[in-house]
Amino acid sequence: MKNTLKAIAIAVSLATTMGASAASIEAVPGLNTGQPFYSPEVFVQQENIPVIDLQGIDAKNHGKAIMDVASDKIELFIKNARRKFEVIGLDSKVLAQELTVTYNNSKALNPEFIGTLESIAQEVDMDPKELFALGQTDYAVVQLLKKGGETDVKNGGCTSMAFNDTGIVGQTNDLASLDGGALIVLKKEDSIVAMTGFAPAGQTLGKNVGVVINFIGHDTEGVDKQSTLATDMGALVDAVAKTENVEAALKLVEEHRTIVGINLTIADKYGAAASVEMSHDGLLIKRGENGVAHANHSLREGGEEAMRKQLGQTLVEQNKNGAFSFWRQEAADTFLKHNPESSVDAMKYIFSQKPIAQTAAYGSDFITVNTVVLDTVEGCMDMAAGVSEWNEYQKICF
Repeated sequence: MKNTLKAIAIAVSLATTMGASAASIEAVPGLNTGQPFYSPEVFVQQENIPVIDLQGIDAKNHGKAIMDVASDKIELFIKNARRKFEVIGLDSKVLAQELTVTYNNSKALNPEFIGTLESIAQEVDMDPKELFALGQTDYAVVQLLKKGGETDVKNGGCTSMAFNDTGIVGQTNDLASLDGGALIVLKKEDSIVAMTGFAPAGQTLGKNVGVVINFIGHDTEGVDKQSTLATDMGALVDAVAKTENVEAALKLVEEHRTIVGINLTIADKYGAAASVEMSHDGLLIKRGENGVAHANHSLREGGEEAMRKQLGQTLVEQNKNGAFSFWRQEAADTFLKHNPESSVDAMKYIFSQKPIAQTAAYGSDFITVNTVVLDTVEGCMDMAAGVSEWNEYQKICF
């Protein structure tokens, strides 16, 4: 990967300071980006994921509880976010003012989420609105994509999947390597959150609903940030996880939208599953006979063709530069069609296989930084740092 400001590689995925996008300036030390695709070297950034118990703690004190355990991780995320904004050419203080409507909408929808963010901001001595702005890495990436020509853009992203009937949903969380190695789990009375950034959200398990996130590589626009619908992705995901079922989750998404194009994959303990794309074109809800899966191109009619056109070059180069989004979608769909067992183990298996498991290759440091499987029936999150076959899953339950 080129290491100049004009050749920054932007790896776009769904997970946010929560696992949606990442700007990679350089690979982390020890990661070989020139290795073969099919025989990668074992690379473990983080062996154990700290679980922070926030049960019984008021949101205004969440920041202290988080910083007491993981201050180094929070500080690293903030440092990397500032660097990304610098490279992209966005001023976080200016963006904070521009996002006032989105901030207020998010606080109205999910006061606990914003309360936690404000508590973290107090601990790191920052204006909470600036911290909120720094959390909008997806939005920053979209602004970079709009510039075109100045950068060597690499699309990337996660693969999400949900099974019908069993209430199981999960994803590989794929980011640039600098965004790995600092995973945190937040355990609250009504949710368990795989926090992969300083915003207190990520792949989230509620009491009835589980939800995961991925970025849409071509259809990147969301609603206008001044819209009455405009909502922070983390605040929305956290609220979706606290709904009663998939139908209630979809109704909530109709009333609140993100400022970038994303997809949510949702399952509930009653056996329903759906994926929902949110973009400036509105919602696209998908259901399947055995479940749903989503990579990083829109499933709207013409979505794959549009992304291929954006990438240009040959089919092989499109697959590489698109982080194999098309192949990942086909592999996930084929697995759903033929899979005889809609279990946690089945999902763990497919998430450990190529092309879904992402390892460094062809000069890219875009990798799977964590793998998450949510079991809404059992009320448990299984989470492994990095590619799951290289690390043990940790189980966190209500």
